Amino acid sequence: MRVLIVEDGTQRGALAAVRSLGRAGYEVAVASPQKGHAARSRHCTRWHGIPAPVEPTRVFAGAVFDLVQRHGYEIAFGVGDAEAIALSEHRSVLGCELGYPDHEIVRSSFDKVWVAEAALRAGIAVPRQLGGDTVVFPVLVKERIHAPETAEATSMRVFATKVEDADGLEAAVGEIEERGGQAVVEEFVAGLLEAVVLFAHAGTVRALVHQVAEKVYPPGAGVSARATTVPADEALAEKVRALIADLGWNGVAELQFLRPPGGEPRLIDFNGRFYGSLALAIAAGVDLPVIWARAAAGDPPSTEIRGRAGARYQWLEGDLRRAVRQRRETGTTDALTTLAYAPRAAHSIWGGTDPWPAVRFAAVLAGRALRKAVTWRSRTSSTP
Repeated sequence: MRVLIVEDGTQRGALAAVRSLGRAGYEVAVASPQKGHAARSRHCTRWHGIPAPVEPTRVFAGAVFDLVQRHGYEIAFGVGDAEAIALSEHRSVLGCELGYPDHEIVRSSFDKVWVAEAALRAGIAVPRQLGGDTVVFPVLVKERIHAPETAEATSMRVFATKVEDADGLEAAVGEIEERGGQAVVEEFVAGLLEAVVLFAHAGTVRALVHQVAEKVYPPGAGVSARATTVPADEALAEKVRALIADLGWNGVAELQFLRPPGGEPRLIDFNGRFYGSLALAIAAGVDLPVIWARAAAGDPPSTEIRGRAGARYQWLEGDLRRAVRQRRETGTTDALTTLAYAPRAAHSIWGGTDPWPAVRFAAVLAGRALRKAVTWRSRTSSTP
């Protein structure tokens, strides 16, 4: 079967999906505004340049439709909230399968306020949403839906930002509103980052993996730089099943939680798409891209698949950046431990049998570092 991965050219989850589907024998292509990691994989048969899914999204949808008609793609996956929402919105004219539930469910499931309300109904704790006189710093500012409404938006999303004061809050909210979006202000929760990763069919969980982050980047409000799979928390898994049934979800989902010391886990995000640490679930024996592709073609799993505990994952760039920041802030570093962790871990960019995305990315990073060094030297040499 022919599969089209639609992304913005920066998604590490897109690369993991391309590798997974390519190894399974699918013919995989990538469509994005810029050529990124996934398009450079040896498992990618071709790359298509397309516009970003900003309003009016019919331009984006028309480009995907043309690709489906010309190349015969049978399934399309959006790797990114904006891409997934736009594909879902225009599914009736695309001419291929998406593997998603009805569009109303998709739109609601990418809405952080709506998901928080559904989580509470399922017995899952969430951070308190704040506003007006209830704001007590620090707080976390999020974009309610990661889908830019204006063509002037420079990216597909604004990442969650930890804010320490009123000036920072005004700036963070203003950035989101300038994109035509809506900001959500939540209490800041410190704790262990965990995720329940799953595949659901018709509101029933058919595959499940529980992972815990060992290191995150950026610190405080970041994503997994290192993570490992653990035995499922059965009490939490049961509540997640109730949430998925309430949503009526169909497809892959990553539910991120923060577990405060001595407290219950709080749901902080619902990612109904391929996500950054996708390579970890695959390494744990739950090949989510293949499972989703087969289900979209009418062959979902008949029983629940569980991931094995003990699989390891590393986002090497993020982990090294974290180590550098730790050195600057504390005077200590674990850079050697970071490098020692790499050989036995699954990676989001590096791949031993598919090295070109990592090699190309390393060259890009080296070029950036060189330009910064040249700029710094020119500034210091011109200083009296």
